[in-house]
Amino acid sequence: MRFGRRHTSGLGAVCLAIALAALPYLGTAATGVERNQSLRLGARCQPAVFSQRPGWTGSGIFNGPDLVLVDTVNRKLSPFTVSGRARPETPGPLGKSWFDLYPSRIALRDDGKLVVQTEPNGFVLLDRTYAYQGKVEASNLRDGSVVERIYTWAPAGADVVAFADIKTPSRNGQGEQWSSGVVRFSLETDHQGTGDRLLPDLSVRDVSRKFHRLGYPLIAGVGTTGFVLLMEHGFQLEKSEKGDRELVPAEAFSFPADVPLLPAFVHQEDFLSVMNEVERNTMPIGLFSFKGDLYMTWRQPQGSTTKWSLSKLSPRDGHSLGTVSIPSHANHLFVVPGQDRWAVVEKGPALGLRDQEVRGMFTLSYGDVQNAFAKAKSNRGEPLDICQ
Repeated sequence: MRFGRRHTSGLGAVCLAIALAALPYLGTAATGVERNQSLRLGARCQPAVFSQRPGWTGSGIFNGPDLVLVDTVNRKLSPFTVSGRARPETPGPLGKSWFDLYPSRIALRDDGKLVVQTEPNGFVLLDRTYAYQGKVEASNLRDGSVVERIYTWAPAGADVVAFADIKTPSRNGQGEQWSSGVVRFSLETDHQGTGDRLLPDLSVRDVSRKFHRLGYPLIAGVGTTGFVLLMEHGFQLEKSEKGDRELVPAEAFSFPADVPLLPAFVHQEDFLSVMNEVERNTMPIGLFSFKGDLYMTWRQPQGSTTKWSLSKLSPRDGHSLGTVSIPSHANHLFVVPGQDRWAVVEKGPALGLRDQEVRGMFTLSYGDVQNAFAKAKSNRGEPLDICQ
């Protein structure tokens, strides 16, 4: 499938500068396995029901053969087999500390270390056995400003690229100044306080902030290059190269829909109306990388259900290298790539803030993913089913 370029219409004012502590942990409910009973999966995909349902999750990795999900309601890391059976919780004293640490998102660095966000602007580093490797606070930037809250992020080499709220201290008689935008900082514990704010600065009323507050993974890293989805002038894919102070557009990226005008998102009770509008629109809801490749998950309303697609993008300029269809009627989902298998974790409609259940997933081999995209390169019709 080849994306056609569209230009966004004018956007109204967006939400006020209120950073609610729960917002990075927002998500949507799950009824994926039940909904998929009427949607036959191809032989390549294996459905599974979680034996112990996470309270809510929007983030996971594969650690060896196990799918590890961050359960932000029960404040823990939850490992599962690919058949959905719950493994024992993370071992040792660290496993008992998650409730106090409040894990919200997890990612895997290229060197194999696990990165877990545990505070609004703080991270814990672990090895594959969940042994503690250090803690990083991303609060102080090189220009003297302070990162107050990180909404979305991804590792890029030894750095993290993140979308955050930023406070600039009083200067020259002026009061504190607040802005939003993309920051880049080192995950090495001996390089703290040397992060940079990447131009351009964005207002706390900026439309991109509203999307990044929803908790979708809209940032990815390929090697040392960070990729960020922004929404100022249509859906844009921006690149952050190590050492650069400005974001650079991925010139060949385009998306086949305008940026939807979401309702005001100021108070917690606004969440339901925002997510209802998300379900009625075509938009990207995930960006991730695997083995040097960049992928984007996106949704499209189709009658009373959702059509789900996964596109492979060129890390060089963002152009589409092919699109496949994800056979799911779930209201919301996210993809977790792994060395042997990939998982599609399915979720249902948002009933309110953290009013949700997560029941199941389906998995397929990485080899089948590669084969599907090899066929997609020459496909000129409707995207092929990734499970067929």
